[in-house]
Amino acid sequence: MLIKTAQQMLERTHEEAAKMFAASLARRRRKRIDSKAPLPAFVDQDRWIAICTCGAGVACDPAWPAAYCYDCGTAWPITWPDEKVKGDIEAALELRPAVATKSWCVDQAVATLAAENVKLGLVEAPVEKRPIEEPTTPGDGTTLDVTTVELGALGGPVEG
Repeated sequence: MLIKTAQQMLERTHEEAAKMFAASLARRRRKRIDSKAPLPAFVDQDRWIAICTCGAGVACDPAWPAAYCYDCGTAWPITWPDEKVKGDIEAALELRPAVATKSWCVDQAVATLAAENVKLGLVEAPVEKRPIEEPTTPGDGTTLDVTTVELGALGGPVEG
């Protein structure tokens, strides 16, 4: 299952959420504020959200044109990572069994999530192959014809 979006959290379509937002504002005699400046979406504990300028969290959905802050009455456009990056973020976080560890910040590289997954023991470190600069010579004086060597996560040769 992918990271939860507003529609999954609220169990509402965008149209239903917009009506609910309007009704909430009417009950409190508040006017809707339509912001032109977007908020960035990020993942917090398995949910796509953004933080309103008033400090409240707002649920986000990439299919919705806006996210609604029930605290201050602002409707926000949301910026999202591109589809490939978003998919990579969700794939990395889905490996984590604990909801508390399923978070991603806007300035965090996907490679950082992957490295965290290795540290958490969720995946094995990728094996990297690099060309050898010069042929190696064993102790008996013969030259080995080796073109690549496998390196583990810490840069050392893989035992095997």
